[in-house]
Amino acid sequence: MALGRKLRKRTAGSFRVASTTLALALITTFLPPPTARAAFIGWDVGAAGTILHSSNGTTWASQTSGTTNTLNDVVFIDPLNGWAVGVNGTGLRTQNGGSTWIAAGLPATDNYNAVDFTGSLGLVVSAAGKVYRSTDAGMTFFPPMTLGTASLSDVEFASSTTAYIISADGKVYRSTDTGLTFSFVQVDPSDTSALTDVEAIDNKTLFVTTADGKLYRSTDAGSTFGLRSQVTTTGALTGVEFIGGTSGWVITSDGKLFHTTDAGATFGAALSLSSSALRGIEFVDPMDGWIVGDGGLILESTDGGSTWGSEASGTNQNLLAVQFVVGPGPNTVPEPASLVLLATAFLGFTLIHLSRTKAERRARKPGAET
Repeated sequence: MALGRKLRKRTAGSFRVASTTLALALITTFLPPPTARAAFIGWDVGAAGTILHSSNGTTWASQTSGTTNTLNDVVFIDPLNGWAVGVNGTGLRTQNGGSTWIAAGLPATDNYNAVDFTGSLGLVVSAAGKVYRSTDAGMTFFPPMTLGTASLSDVEFASSTTAYIISADGKVYRSTDTGLTFSFVQVDPSDTSALTDVEAIDNKTLFVTTADGKLYRSTDAGSTFGLRSQVTTTGALTGVEFIGGTSGWVITSDGKLFHTTDAGATFGAALSLSSSALRGIEFVDPMDGWIVGDGGLILESTDGGSTWGSEASGTNQNLLAVQFVVGPGPNTVPEPASLVLLATAFLGFTLIHLSRTKAERRARKPGAET
């Protein structure tokens, strides 16, 4: 109901319903302050123990990792809780957004390639083909499970129970029991090229990239894969990112970006972004994305990847992974327009309250997956 319109009288009873003036007064008096505009909070990791942090997606500052070992991957589940892994047994965790990093409970005898967490449940994969599982937010890990002799390149949770792991010999491993057991499928029996990145859209749809420029898709939860396309590049595909199931980007080791709007069936012309290798890509919505790469490269796009601007990293170390979460920002705005104003007249006074739409309540439900 428009706020400028007087509330109608109830048909039952002779009580007069308060005017909009009273409604506005009650709203101003009793509603909580406006919410803050979302901010983009990010981390980059890379060589020599480098960890960079941004609270606005534009400016970056270094964080103290406590190691000089290369960090290959980073993941945060919210603005405070995150993990990073790397070579020579390096595993780190933080509970304060990276202000301090402490050792995770991983053995110091393996080289870790990737990490992912959902709540306190986490998986770490290694170059020795091993999977490490934690159920206490990385304080401790169970003895590893060996999936094969090939290096495991990446791991991603599609839900709180389903996870995917990819390997350097073209296999995708799937678990539907929180990582207790895995089955595998060869993505392409005629091609054992290394898989370089995995992107799970939901429990059914996922994409994987290969070192020889191919993009594969599964729509049956990883049971089978079909070749979507092969981009023309002299470098390997090093990363893939999708927003929804149709709009996506792939990056390459020779500094190129390719964009698709049809789930990878076709890609537009290559956008040459750098002479350096691109190593990690992250979009938080259809417009806002970041790419990191060799030599301290950080690029940001605010128009869906059509144009990219360089951001100062303050380092010349190779950056290998980027992760963003959305958190409260400094600029206040009113609540979304989809807040529904409900007014009910009862016993001579008006009860005013706000009710969110189903979609908004579901998105704010603790533990709800988006």
